[in-house]
Amino acid sequence: MSYELYGLISEAQYNGYACRAPEETRELIATFSDHQTALAYVRASELRVPKTNRFNVYEGKYRYRKHSVLRNYENYEICEFEEEAEVPHNPSI
Repeated sequence: MSYELYGLISEAQYNGYACRAPEETRELIATFSDHQTALAYVRASELRVPKTNRFNVYEGKYRYRKHSVLRNYENYEICEFEEEAEVPHNPSI
């Protein structure tokens, strides 16, 4: 059994006239042997939280460190999974 780390980001949708409500995109970016290792990676990847607590990767306000696989995402999700995936397993920073 392994754990999958997903990167989450909200993307604005345009219909030609106006911006609609943003849709959240979820991408598999890494797998880990156990939940504690995945959570430790996320914690090690996080930058110090600014006072405003606002992250916007489009404005260059990142939540995660430069070499983290989470760098271009706003949030994360860790899920349990039975099969193997073709993404980095137990990555390090």
